[in-house]
Amino acid sequence: MGVVNPNRAGGVFATEGPFLEELRSRAGVHVATFPYGGLSGYESTLRKSWRLVLDLLRFAFAVLRERPDVVHLNSAFDSRALFRDTGYVFFARLLGARLFIKYHGSSKLLAREAKGMKRRLVNFVFRGTRKIGVLSSEERENFLSGGHPGEKIVVVKNVVNVDRFSGPRHGKPGPPEVLFVARFVPSKGLLDVIRAMRIVVDRGIPARLLCVGDGQEMEAALGLVRTLGLADAVSFQGYVPEPETTDYYLTSSMLVLPTRTEGFSMTIFQAVAAGLPVVTTRIRAAADYLVEPDNCLWIDPGDEKGIAAKIIEVLGSADLRSSMERNNRALARAFVPLRVVDEYLHVYREIVSHC
Repeated sequence: MGVVNPNRAGGVFATEGPFLEELRSRAGVHVATFPYGGLSGYESTLRKSWRLVLDLLRFAFAVLRERPDVVHLNSAFDSRALFRDTGYVFFARLLGARLFIKYHGSSKLLAREAKGMKRRLVNFVFRGTRKIGVLSSEERENFLSGGHPGEKIVVVKNVVNVDRFSGPRHGKPGPPEVLFVARFVPSKGLLDVIRAMRIVVDRGIPARLLCVGDGQEMEAALGLVRTLGLADAVSFQGYVPEPETTDYYLTSSMLVLPTRTEGFSMTIFQAVAAGLPVVTTRIRAAADYLVEPDNCLWIDPGDEKGIAAKIIEVLGSADLRSSMERNNRALARAFVPLRVVDEYLHVYREIVSHC
């Protein structure tokens, strides 16, 4: 199994760590790992190219040493990763390895409309891979619409470390906290939430937006808070290592994430495990597993009035918050390591039985 550097992995490491631990605990299962991916946020083109060569060599030596029944590679389906994965597929075919690629997110455009060289590379990856794992039925449909073979594409889950969030919910003194946890990039919708908070405050609703993360939109977010006069209603916690975010989930009143693109959002499903009411967009894995109003309220990205209305609805109903907490903690049991590993072992056995 390919494992990424924990300092760069974010949500990938949050799910693959518990998955790997459970997989290794199974009788008759031996797991060897090989590291790949960058160690820091920035790499020069030369350094990145050299690191990719070393990663491919590590991969080849690991396959030769272990002679595994299945090679599990974690990746993403986008243009940059496609060129990298072509190298892994080439070596897997050369060495006779049975390759399973799990995509932690995928490009709809690339899946449906890849042309020219990109289309040839996509076809090469599909031919050289025994199974492709995607994290939502929407992503599977995107691949099918692009003419890719459905028998190779399986919808899989991420592991959620439910035990980490098993403690009781406990609010803090002061107004209820609305939680936003994500990289500060345009696709996550942070600026939409800040604008929505201006509406919430103007309605006289006591609430405070807690922003956990960092990224390219930090300066824009700080400037928007100043412009809208929200210094007392919005706070920025900066980057917080994933293992240290637990208390934010357990002490907040709700999660708001008007994201435009996800696969299986670990932020959303960790909020579910913590019993948090969720306000988010109806896409991908969230659309597969969450139901309104049992688990969440749906919003449209870019619609700050709609976001504000849902925040006010959740904060204004203790019964709604209580039912969401109960339902979400129950739903989270579907993603515990024991159940999810059983599903992957079934996929692995299918790969081996059809060789």
